[in-house]
Amino acid sequence: MSKLIKLLNNKVFLYISSRYVTYVIQFITSIYIAVDLGAYYFGVYGFVFLLISYLSNLNFGITHSATILLVQNKNDEKKIKDIVSNSILMITIISLFVIIICLFYNIFQLNYFEKFNIDKYFWFVPIIAILGHFNVLFLTIYRFKNKLFEIAFYQSFRPFLVFVSIFLATEENLLYTVLISYIIGEFISFLLFILRGEVPFYLKFSFKKCRELILKGLYLFTYISSYAMIVISTRTFISYYYSIEDFGFFTFSYSLGNAVLLFLQAFTFIIMPKVLDKLNSNINSEIILTIENINTNYNTFSYLLLFVAITVFPYLLNFFPEWKETLLTLNITMLSIIVSSNAYLFSSFLMAKNKERLLSIISVIILSVNILFSYIFIVVLNLQLEYTILSILISYFLFGLACSYFTYKSITNYKFSSIFSNFFPTRLLIPFGILLCAIILDIRYATFISLFIFLILNIKELNIIINSTKKIIINSNIINLQ
Repeated sequence: MSKLIKLLNNKVFLYISSRYVTYVIQFITSIYIAVDLGAYYFGVYGFVFLLISYLSNLNFGITHSATILLVQNKNDEKKIKDIVSNSILMITIISLFVIIICLFYNIFQLNYFEKFNIDKYFWFVPIIAILGHFNVLFLTIYRFKNKLFEIAFYQSFRPFLVFVSIFLATEENLLYTVLISYIIGEFISFLLFILRGEVPFYLKFSFKKCRELILKGLYLFTYISSYAMIVISTRTFISYYYSIEDFGFFTFSYSLGNAVLLFLQAFTFIIMPKVLDKLNSNINSEIILTIENINTNYNTFSYLLLFVAITVFPYLLNFFPEWKETLLTLNITMLSIIVSSNAYLFSSFLMAKNKERLLSIISVIILSVNILFSYIFIVVLNLQLEYTILSILISYFLFGLACSYFTYKSITNYKFSSIFSNFFPTRLLIPFGILLCAIILDIRYATFISLFIFLILNIKELNIIINSTKKIIINSNIINLQ
């Protein structure tokens, strides 16, 4: 009984539990919306959120630079207040910029948008994006303060509202209901963050601090936005060159594929400040040990989710016959998304070491590669929708490899072969390669073989994951910076 009480008082356990419940709700909601809207309106739905993605990435790296500066100045309360205050002021300016962009569109309407007939939904886009900008910054502040209740509320309340909304409308009206739910969820969360006391009412402008946020943020903005644009650019190509229904199929596949990785974000979100702090060490042996430990847990669990999901999805789609033809698209999307997990620790290390400029250069180059491959696959070769997504897989692979190369070169004298084996260990590469070939060649039941091989090759690592999870659940203070 005492163990149960202790567990229920554990903020990390409660947070993780709330996130998993929310992810299940989001997963169910995504499927319901797709089924109810159908391919056409789900394509419109996907385009509206594509526009939100563009505006949401216009944060100029402020939230990301705030995260790093807060961690680096964790023992200086005055600097912390200055960082928070000036970050809020910068986000306010960015929000005004978002409004100007939307007014520009309203005056000079683009023909590209006419295809999706989104005029009646358009002003939902900037409202959601602006509230999102503030809430993501507030989320950063509360995460630094290790205030998990407020974080859990924000991350759970909006998905819950959207879930409720799916029972209130159908077809096109459902689009309105979902968008209104988004706005209500973002606004109430905004009020909660303000009222809980960690966001200052008195904002003091500091040119020096704003300059520091912008300079650090610009490189981070270039990195984060370029990285996000790898998927967004491919989505844009597909939205332009394929039918609305095809874009709906891709949106469905990407939503389900991305939902699988959400199960990782509960852990990675709350441990990020701790990870950055440990990677900021000046002791190379300690850094290498941190990278190895976290990579083992993170990558192994990521690929476990991949193999299980791809094995289960064919059976899931049997319940939704109208979406069965998306299976190949879904599988390739999953393969592409999962490769991004390989870069998590290496990109975090480069951020912790203030190598934002290097990260921005890498991401811009990789984005250019993705645009080139997307153009070749879609415009030149006119490939089937499913195979165009391979551009994302290639880009994520090259990005992770580049980040791992510069990480190890800055702390060790590893040869390229050793760097590659740490970036993509054989125990993951072999089952992944088998799975990729099986999916492209449409070899039935090979997914079970790849899952079996993965389990055999990763028994030791899976035990490490179990033990690491126990440590975090038993001792919630393990994530604290102090």
